[in-house]
Amino acid sequence: MKIKSLIGLLVVVMTHSGFSQGTITFGNNLVTLKAPIFGTELDWINFGGDWANAKTGNTPTNTPAGTQIYQGAPVANFLVRFWAAPGIVTDGHLLEQGNVTSMTGSGSLAGYFPTRIVTFANLPASGIATVQVRIYDIGGPLAFGNDSSGFVASASALFQANIGTTATGLRSFSIGWLDGSTLAPYVPEPNAGSLLAICLGIVGCKKFLFGKS
Repeated sequence: MKIKSLIGLLVVVMTHSGFSQGTITFGNNLVTLKAPIFGTELDWINFGGDWANAKTGNTPTNTPAGTQIYQGAPVANFLVRFWAAPGIVTDGHLLEQGNVTSMTGSGSLAGYFPTRIVTFANLPASGIATVQVRIYDIGGPLAFGNDSSGFVASASALFQANIGTTATGLRSFSIGWLDGSTLAPYVPEPNAGSLLAICLGIVGCKKFLFGKS
């Protein structure tokens, strides 16, 4: 009788464990994490949005400080969704959406979204997860990727977080085209404006160092 009871208890524990759901806290306006989301980069050649130049990384004034520079303004009133998959993955299509959505603010809170504790049905109660923050331009023209919930205006880089804790690896990102194979921002090649600036810089350095072109 005792053996049957123990077996029954073990089955209950295993069943509960199998259906446990992991939680991750997301925020980009915390004491130790300031990582606003930005609009499209400016294209100085075509005087418009540089859609192919989706940037990631914090600026020198963010927390933690980074080296990225953004020319677009922080976004306002974009829908925010949170995605995750257990373990370490490199394909954003393998991530599943959490149970919470949010919105970016406006005015002084533009680029930021409220801190949310998000539950993921596909995650265990503990361990490592690959996560991503995606934003959606609801009713607007900006959509540069597609996932199971709709058209994506932009997304953070894929990064890892400990399940049950805060996703402190989140960094700023800007609106732009996403890599269709990973649903993550492209690593952009220099555009014409960047190449022109590089060339002018090289010519200027040669003149300064050698007194000739």
